[in-house]
Amino acid sequence: MSCCDDDCADVIGWQPLTGLISRYRNPCMSLLLQATARVPDWQRMEDGLAWLHAEVGDTAGLISLRVFRDSAEPAKVTMLEEWESREAFDQSFAAYSLEQRAEFLARLGLTADDFDRTLWSSTGIEFGPGGSGPA
Repeated sequence: MSCCDDDCADVIGWQPLTGLISRYRNPCMSLLLQATARVPDWQRMEDGLAWLHAEVGDTAGLISLRVFRDSAEPAKVTMLEEWESREAFDQSFAAYSLEQRAEFLARLGLTADDFDRTLWSSTGIEFGPGGSGPA
C-alpha cells in the first residue's frame, strides 16, 4: 500500500541521515522526514554530514537529502530526507550501526532529542518540472 493510500502517520524514532544522493521517485509513494534542530556550529554540520556519507555511502531508497538554514536564525537547521517509500525508510535503519548513529550526532554536538521530527506522506500532488499538479 502506498503512502497515498494510507496516512503513514505512525512516526518511529528518527535516526540520522544515511546519504547524499538524488534518485528517481514515485511521488505518490514518497515519504519525507523533516528534522529540525539548532546547530550553533555550521562547520560541525558540514563535517558531520561528510563523515556520515563517507561511512554509509548511498542508501537504497533515499531520493534526496537537503539541508536548509533559517534565514532569520542561521543556527536553526532543517534537514529533509525524501524516501521512495515507507518501506525504504524503514529498511534504512539497517544500513548503519547504532555506534555510527551516535558518532554522527556526537560530531554535530547534538543528541536525538535535540531534533523536532515530522514524517510526511506524499499526497501525489506535485508541481514543477515533471510534476502534473492535482489529479
